[in-house]
Amino acid sequence: MGLNTEKRSPRAHVGSTVGVKFGETVLPATVVEDRGTLGPGGQRLVRVSVNATPSATTTFEVLFDTLLPAPKIVKRMRRSSHSRPKRHRTKQTS
Repeated sequence: MGLNTEKRSPRAHVGSTVGVKFGETVLPATVVEDRGTLGPGGQRLVRVSVNATPSATTTFEVLFDTLLPAPKIVKRMRRSSHSRPKRHRTKQTS
């Protein structure tokens, strides 16, 4: 065993995408700053940025040990006006 027993993930560096637990879901987040050992008991803190909506970004600090692997991002397919299903007109009877 070495002197440094801190677990480090090679993928959790500034600019990398990680997962952050938010309730029951895991949100993709980007590490924007490594704050160092400023957490309780000398735990490592990182600042992450989460795109809450397409126009709003939220930035907050989390403990390094709580970071998860980045979730796979599922993009919703948007229908263009050309791919809308055609409406079937019903014949009106008089």
